[in-house]
Amino acid sequence: NLDFSSMLKLCFDIPTAENLIEILAATDMVATMPSRIAKKLAHGLLIRDCSFPAPFKVSMFWTARTHQSEMHRWLRALLAETAG
Repeated sequence: NLDFSSMLKLCFDIPTAENLIEILAATDMVATMPSRIAKKLAHGLLIRDCSFPAPFKVSMFWTARTHQSEMHRWLRALLAETAG
């Protein structure tokens, strides 16, 4: 197996994939995302399974309005536990 970790460089991080297709089509960059999203956005781009292990940072953001909500607190706790 090849070790690609030393060759990878994070160029930027975007919150949504809204303009991702235009960015990828105009550059030699690659993107990682869940396969269900990639399949919806593909439109002429190649989709490949990630063939290397990579650490992924998981972050959660929420509004002040939902901060004290018992339902949202439960969901955030569940997501944090699942993401480990």
